[in-house]
Amino acid sequence: MTGNLMAWADDRAAAEKMAALYQITLLQFENNIAVFWTEQNPETLIQVGKENGWPELSKIHPITVNEQ
Repeated sequence: MTGNLMAWADDRAAAEKMAALYQITLLQFENNIAVFWTEQNPETLIQVGKENGWPELSKIHPITVNEQ
């Protein structure tokens, strides 16, 4: 399962450190929001981060708009 994740980071260097820590790819950093991509299960990564006291990651949930 692949997925996109996001996290708050003070700067791009902090976002790059998070990417290295979790072994994920930093896709974008803007306005202190880092967006990552992984081939790993996002839920597993989030849990591993919590267990190890690493910076918190969140899943990105797509939003769909239904026209009526």
